[in-house]
Amino acid sequence: MKGVSFARLIHAKPIQFASPYCIGLRRTTMHYMAKQTMTIRIEPDVRSSLDAVAAATDRDRTWVVNEALKAYLETYQWQIEHIQQGVREANAGKFAPASEVKRVIARLRRK
Repeated sequence: MKGVSFARLIHAKPIQFASPYCIGLRRTTMHYMAKQTMTIRIEPDVRSSLDAVAAATDRDRTWVVNEALKAYLETYQWQIEHIQQGVREANAGKFAPASEVKRVIARLRRK
């Protein structure tokens, strides 16, 4: 494969042919965002769990940590946005009547 860099070769996907003796490669383009290094301290059991997830998903620790942080941040950003919306509504005087609050609490107690 004259003129093909190793970096391009490792990002190639196999092409399926009718004959099991034919192998072809199709180059795919992968985009990477700039990354920054961050050092953290974690407890040994968290490290073990992280390693187990990485092994089970056939990914490296960095990928698992990034996915976990994205999910965590998405959840808490949603929560913060809804809390802020509730505060804005409260500041604007938009409250539920006491009867509605009692009805909802009674319904939740039955569950």
